[in-house]
Amino acid sequence: MTNNYFIIYNPSSYRGKDAKLKVEEALNNKNINYTIRTTKYENQANIIANYFINNNYNNRNMSLIVIGGDGTFTEVMNSIALFYENHSKDYIIPLSLIPSGKKNNFAHNYNIPTNPSSAIKNILEKPTKQTFYIGKTLDNVKNRYHYFFDNFSIGMDALYISKTTKQKKYLSKIKKIFVMFEILYTYNSFPLTATLNSTYYVFKDAYYAYIKLNKKTQMLDFTIIEKKNSFNLLYKLFRLWSKNKKAHHDTNNFSTKSLKLFSSSLEYGQFDNEKFMSEYFNVNISITNYTLTK
Repeated sequence: MTNNYFIIYNPSSYRGKDAKLKVEEALNNKNINYTIRTTKYENQANIIANYFINNNYNNRNMSLIVIGGDGTFTEVMNSIALFYENHSKDYIIPLSLIPSGKKNNFAHNYNIPTNPSSAIKNILEKPTKQTFYIGKTLDNVKNRYHYFFDNFSIGMDALYISKTTKQKKYLSKIKKIFVMFEILYTYNSFPLTATLNSTYYVFKDAYYAYIKLNKKTQMLDFTIIEKKNSFNLLYKLFRLWSKNKKAHHDTNNFSTKSLKLFSSSLEYGQFDNEKFMSEYFNVNISITNYTLTK
């Protein structure tokens, strides 16, 4: 069992304070040494993770635990993945998650207990190793990597998520529908090219490009919509914004191990419904994997 734990804790997560107390109680009961670093602002989990990695990347007696939701975990995951991108995976960076967010999508995907007492008990008493898969994007212009555990999108979907997520505490479902209609009738289509399995595709009137990481097949499910007419587009978007993300039959759907996307215009993009940007996209997208202790 690990002798020391380094904990990155997000007090703003949905059940963060309760989870922290449960973790501290479990560690104190077993007289295990630990250090807690608390995040106070966005992207600080990434900074703290970099500090931990630089000082402990090959320390077999030190493990990293994240107490937070999907956003906090994604920040830490990006730090570790970027380290491995520049170094060998032979280095040891043990990683665990105590889910304390509202949705905890990553935890549900990999069967991590959402009860903090059960999660820390498993880590301390019966730890198991599990491979988890993440999407990897390489910005070919800025030579910059970013990683996502569930989805990445460009276009209307990214703009809609950005507008509704930032104000989610104040937006009712009806207001979100109005936001959808507003975007639908004001957002312009854009040219997008995609290269999949050595095949080159040109979409002159793209509105929606969505990449979903399929953990079962270990593939990237790529969906793209071009505007045919407003009613048809609206129907497809309602289907795609539903829980199962399944589109109308004449939507372009692909499954691939890797792809390249290029947009010649400034567009909205998002990773895992958390990180938003507006930029020109020239990215390679692929899949990589790491190990989680749960």
